[in-house]
Amino acid sequence: MEQQTILLSKSKVIEITSLSYSTIWRMIKKDEFPKSVKVSMGRVAWRKSDIDKWIAERT
Repeated sequence: MEQQTILLSKSKVIEITSLSYSTIWRMIKKDEFPKSVKVSMGRVAWRKSDIDKWIAERT
């Protein structure tokens, strides 16, 4: 069975992590946060599995 990839919007990632987008962007630049994926022109998202793993590693 193929596993479906769930993508989270920028606003959902901000809500889940309680981080501002500026903080997330800085952490991405330092390789301290999962990289986003481009979903369309000017729009990015994150794989839910990457965010879940990142949260688990921080707790």
